[in-house]
Amino acid sequence: MITVALLDDSMNLFKPDCHYTTVLFSGTENYLTLKVAVNALIQELQELNWKFLATCLGFNAANSNYFCPWCEITKNQRGNRQVDWVISKSMSILNENPIAYPGHKLPPLFNMILLKNHVPDKLHIMLRITDRLWELKIRGTENWDYTSLMGDDKLHVLWNFNLAKFFNPERAALIKSLWNGFAKLYDLLGEIKTDPQYFRLKAKVWYELFLKKTVIDPKTNNILEQGLYRSSDVTHIFMFWYHMFGNLCLSIKGGD
Repeated sequence: MITVALLDDSMNLFKPDCHYTTVLFSGTENYLTLKVAVNALIQELQELNWKFLATCLGFNAANSNYFCPWCEITKNQRGNRQVDWVISKSMSILNENPIAYPGHKLPPLFNMILLKNHVPDKLHIMLRITDRLWELKIRGTENWDYTSLMGDDKLHVLWNFNLAKFFNPERAALIKSLWNGFAKLYDLLGEIKTDPQYFRLKAKVWYELFLKKTVIDPKTNNILEQGLYRSSDVTHIFMFWYHMFGNLCLSIKGGD
């Protein structure tokens, strides 16, 4: 199912009744199925030149080596703090050559929409990051059973979970600081007045804490200070793209 919403209608943006179904189809979510299902919609968009959220770029899966729709970063570059990634791909180039960039295999379905207007929704970004944050807790207590949480329930756990019951006080405080930092950033995403550059700076500070490295004594090989997360856990979209989309993405909530 593909739905659209009017972003300018901020009073009704989050109401299910104001999300309008434009395509409804049965079958698996793959490129060929979508190409057939959205054929009529694509023809209308070519004529009307509407701009709306779309992700059908004929691109690699999210776990591929080249995974970003906007730049040419690879998996092993996610922890590189020296590179400030920018939108380096062009829809006009993809229209001329669908495989011009690594990872692109098929022509974009919605080629009338500029790449800068393909905006990720905050719900799925939140789910991805909270899953990564929660994994550290699971690794620290492998025998602890838990139930799967959805949506805002995950945020509620992050805000209120007592980590001191499972970690020493110093480490619990460090992890809690990281969790609280993400909760504050997520709140900023929901505020229309959030300045994109302010969000970018706050996200970079959080990014540094997220990638805090483990310190090891070279003589004894003992851990002096335990780190937090790996570069492979970084959510690239959150760190480098949300501020570039500006207020367009700050209040988007998507759904499956």
